[in-house]
Amino acid sequence: MLCRVALDAHYSSGLSPVGSVVAYNESTINTLGIVQDALALLRTAHSLPMSHFHQLTTSVSELVILLLSCVSSISKVSTAQAMVYFAEANDLIQSFPLAPDVRHVLETFVLSLSLLIGDDVKVAREAHMMHPIPLALGKGSTHGSGSETDIITFSLFLHHLVSYRVDDFGLGDSQISAALLVALFRWTAWSPVVFYTQLFVSALTCLSQSASEALIWKAFVVGRLPRLLLLFEAAVNADGITSTDWKRALQAALQTNLKTELIASCDHSISLAKKANKSQDDEVPFSRDLLQNLIQLNLISSTFAIGVDPFISTDDLPRLQAEALDYGLDLEAYLESKFSPDIDVEELSSWIGRIANDDSCHSVLSTVILRRFTTLATTYDVDALSHLCKVLYTIEVILDIMTLHIKVSDLIFRALLFLDEYDCETVGDPQTAVSHLGDIVIFVQHTTARFHVRLESELYTLENRTLSSAFLKSTDTIYTNDSLSHEDSQAFGIWFKALFDSGSEGIEDSILRSTQPKVLLKISATLFLQAITFHMLQKIDKDTLTNGVSYFMGPLLSWTLVGIIKALVREIIQQRHFNPITRIEILQTLLLSPLCPRPVLQLVAPKVYILLDHRKGKFNLSTLPGVDVISIRRVIEAALGVRTEGDLLSSIAICALRD
Repeated sequence: MLCRVALDAHYSSGLSPVGSVVAYNESTINTLGIVQDALALLRTAHSLPMSHFHQLTTSVSELVILLLSCVSSISKVSTAQAMVYFAEANDLIQSFPLAPDVRHVLETFVLSLSLLIGDDVKVAREAHMMHPIPLALGKGSTHGSGSETDIITFSLFLHHLVSYRVDDFGLGDSQISAALLVALFRWTAWSPVVFYTQLFVSALTCLSQSASEALIWKAFVVGRLPRLLLLFEAAVNADGITSTDWKRALQAALQTNLKTELIASCDHSISLAKKANKSQDDEVPFSRDLLQNLIQLNLISSTFAIGVDPFISTDDLPRLQAEALDYGLDLEAYLESKFSPDIDVEELSSWIGRIANDDSCHSVLSTVILRRFTTLATTYDVDALSHLCKVLYTIEVILDIMTLHIKVSDLIFRALLFLDEYDCETVGDPQTAVSHLGDIVIFVQHTTARFHVRLESELYTLENRTLSSAFLKSTDTIYTNDSLSHEDSQAFGIWFKALFDSGSEGIEDSILRSTQPKVLLKISATLFLQAITFHMLQKIDKDTLTNGVSYFMGPLLSWTLVGIIKALVREIIQQRHFNPITRIEILQTLLLSPLCPRPVLQLVAPKVYILLDHRKGKFNLSTLPGVDVISIRRVIEAALGVRTEGDLLSSIAICALRD
């Protein structure tokens, strides 16, 4: 009950976990102490008899997730204390049937601790602090420094690479990922055959157990891991200490792993994920795709591959590469041609589905899009860049693929730099230009939230320049006149008159040319709330208010709606005014508008659900006349891609943590 109170207080506060779950100025050491207490409570919860009335394990799991999200850095934790946390968290992972979300968070926590502890992990293992479990696959156990089976360490390492692929030590940075692989190879002191055997049995185990994430793991194992191995082998060979036949080592490892029931489990997980995603792709055995990509990269011989899979064709080109040749193009040119502004986003969507299933081309696709994005941003081609941004935030699988191969933070940096430097003063049609800038803003908002990029620092550095996305976190702030700078105050006055003055002739081109996107994002929520206040004071009539609001329901200004909707929800919940009806009516109008961008609905979903479930104070939203709660829920669920109640709860939890 007490856990639920703490959780409800956090979710209703609208604050991040730092500030609601723990104090802003709480030290990492004190926070880890609270985490340790929470882990002890989680152990107790799982040890108690199950109750259908009090979901203690669910509540404690949520609390552990929130608390661990408050731990920003463990670099100052002593080795001894880190080993205590390591033992406690690892024992929970091994001893209890934890929910997938809390298990994932704890596995990441354990990996971070193991990297901090370094060589002392071996001591811990020898002292049986890791509480190992027998492997279902292979012989022996996971403990002992001389053991040649340790899928726990490998699985944690791979889970970190894939789940946190957009972070500094994620898959996006090829050199760092390869360096981590080299460090793991040296730490284990295994022979190349044993190392590759454990690496692939761990990767295949992760894939077979990945459920809804099976297609991401397939893309990693088939399309990304082989390219990492090229960098890994080159780095180890560069030392010149040993001469290793890596091809023979890899073939020996695959000979062992590709003839186990684990491959069938992988195919089953992939098949279920494809059905859930309504994929129409032909069912090709996963191992065949892997072997063909390894042949293409010269990591194994074609003779070996045929010996493993007699039905494999070593002469056939990958599907997309063959398709490109039919058009007389190489693969890069063919892929780049598909992202022309002349090709409609919806038309592109079905073609992207085929790309997603061809893991061998993912690396080339990622390189092509990054290069195109960079070129368009540096040449200030707002039309083409807007189209590419819209493709990326509409067809989400593209970014899923790209995060395995490139640093998404580089894309965000280019977009932020473009927003800083683009000048509407010289464009012929500022209304179209501002609409295009809106697509770039939505891309940054959507991508930073979806992948939890740079939540702490909000800083992006490239080419000796640092940019901040912090302005996106305060778009729902309501400003008083004296809290705005002179420039922002002037812009506010001009925009308010253009939008909410009965004598206004609309938004003139000169206003659009002179207002930076950041300024418009900053003042939009305040524009709305002041207009509503003026209407309540009878300073503007209903038609004038409605007309001003209508400008935000089209592509010209709909990209500012995230802050506006969040501000309206907060004002309604906090009941700062006697009659919230006008605010509720406008909120409903915005949410149910068919032109409201899907990423906007995704980003405001947690706040909207808090409002829909609000039962305190003077009103219950579902009982108010004219409020269509069912339709609001329907459009939010459609934006989130919700199919089941479980999907809904998962989506809301993820969005709330990123909010």
